[in-house]
Amino acid sequence: MSNPAPTTSTTSTTPAAVGKDYTLHCHCRTHVATLHSFPLETCLKITCNCSICTDRGVIMAYTPGTSVSFTIDGKEVYGSEALELLKDSLATYEFGQKQVQWRFCNRCGSNILGVKEGVWGFNLRCVDGIDLKAFKLVEHDGRST
Repeated sequence: MSNPAPTTSTTSTTPAAVGKDYTLHCHCRTHVATLHSFPLETCLKITCNCSICTDRGVIMAYTPGTSVSFTIDGKEVYGSEALELLKDSLATYEFGQKQVQWRFCNRCGSNILGVKEGVWGFNLRCVDGIDLKAFKLVEHDGRST
């Protein structure tokens, strides 16, 4: 994924685009997050042919990090504060132009997030209760960029 992450203004995550809450988790459920008021039906959903997205089967959607919370020690923690508290159990990987910080569970290896400049791309395959076949996906040519 060289640079498909849109800025906050090009996604449908403005205050007017209110959705519902979704649960995002890694395979072993060590990391469970809530996407708050996320407009999943209208947001941009991207498949990418770069090496990491292809290898991991990632389908990304984007939201500001401030609308994602992790439950840590029984309380909800948002955005960059959550990432800081999870730094020992949520590995970071960067490659290529190092524009995106990929976040993986240290225990099961699930790729649940990509973080770039306050915008969080999350792997739709890690979201509970959605039918991926119901969505139109935008293809991004990350291999060529």
